[in-house]
Amino acid sequence: MFEHFYIIGALVTTVLLQVYIFLCCEEEAGSSLKRDSILALLLFDIHVFRRYLETNYVMHYTEHARMHVLAYVFGLSYYVAAPLTLAPAFLLSMPTLEGVYTEFKSGNSLASVDARIAAAISAPHPERARLYAGLALYVLASLLQLSSHRRLGRLGREAEVRFHQSGVQQQLFPGGPGGAKGGKAPPMYIGPAPEPTDLYVPPTGGLFERVSCPHYLAEILIYVALAVVLRGTEGSLLILGWVVLNLLLAAAANHKWYLATFPDYPKGRKALIPGIF
Repeated sequence: MFEHFYIIGALVTTVLLQVYIFLCCEEEAGSSLKRDSILALLLFDIHVFRRYLETNYVMHYTEHARMHVLAYVFGLSYYVAAPLTLAPAFLLSMPTLEGVYTEFKSGNSLASVDARIAAAISAPHPERARLYAGLALYVLASLLQLSSHRRLGRLGREAEVRFHQSGVQQQLFPGGPGGAKGGKAPPMYIGPAPEPTDLYVPPTGGLFERVSCPHYLAEILIYVALAVVLRGTEGSLLILGWVVLNLLLAAAANHKWYLATFPDYPKGRKALIPGIF
């Protein structure tokens, strides 16, 4: 179900980008902010598209995994609201939308999309160093998240193999993969249920040697990068604050589980920020 979030996020962001393309112009009052917003929305679009690919081809979720309906609705709502929060308020004002619709309907602007984008990129920008810094942080954080998800995906697949081999799969999910067929009751399982330590091993390597949730840290850094690109607008800081709060709590819960489940789990490893938390 996670892929539904990223599909919605990509669709909403792409629509906003299309609206912005019609507003894109050479340097004039406000156009630097417009170009910053275009870059931020483009980076967010790339982010949610990458997360969609990772969800389907890198991460691993068991076929029996379920999500509460409220969590599902909240996730969809978030990925609708996030790109709207990153965009400046004037983008969705009625005069702006009416002007975009008029240009789109005339067809004249469709032929100049490439020229508009080229003009926005090539026009002088007073704070290119800030944009380069935000872009560099975004790329590094994305690579960190991809690397972390690859490690977690591999461990998830290995854990499911052990689960199938334990024989408990056939008893918990009869009729499913490895379970009883034809409606016949499976034999009574009399062995002990496998412990988490029998199926799963804590992730190691890379930044996992320092923190339990480097993929959460990477997500936070991606939103920091977006805030840098957007000059710390109110919307970008609002969404960054929400992401930080949410992932701090999630990382603390994951770290607590690792410590409680695995006696040999490194005590010096932090939850989210190396050496701090």
